[in-house]
Amino acid sequence: YHPADLHSTVLPRAWNNHIDKIVVLAGTIDESQEALELSKTDARLFSTVGVHPTRCTQEFGSTQEELKIAIARLKDIATEGMKDGTVVALGELGLDYARTQFCDIDSQKRGLSAQLSLATELNLPLYLHNRDTGDDLLDILK
Repeated sequence: YHPADLHSTVLPRAWNNHIDKIVVLAGTIDESQEALELSKTDARLFSTVGVHPTRCTQEFGSTQEELKIAIARLKDIATEGMKDGTVVALGELGLDYARTQFCDIDSQKRGLSAQLSLATELNLPLYLHNRDTGDDLLDILK
């Protein structure tokens, strides 16, 4: 997002051009918290909570304990935002095989699986990311 001119230029331009609602996307745990906080500043703003596939290693670590802690943080943020309807989806989550230099495929699948379980638990829709994965994402979602 555009912190320097978001409230002075970007959002007013959107509202003046008949945009009624905006969903602020998140790609990390910190961005999820920031998106929620931003969305609480205007009733026309909503947010997602989630970890982008290229950031799975960074956010979820390499151990089951690190993953558990990260998912708990996402759950706390999502639950807070669901109380007033600000959080509307889990995402941006999915798979990205074109950018495995940022996160390997196994870590992406591990993060996706954990976030899908959280989405099921919280009954939230998904905001999905899918790049160059063939049928893998579809097969996982089935």
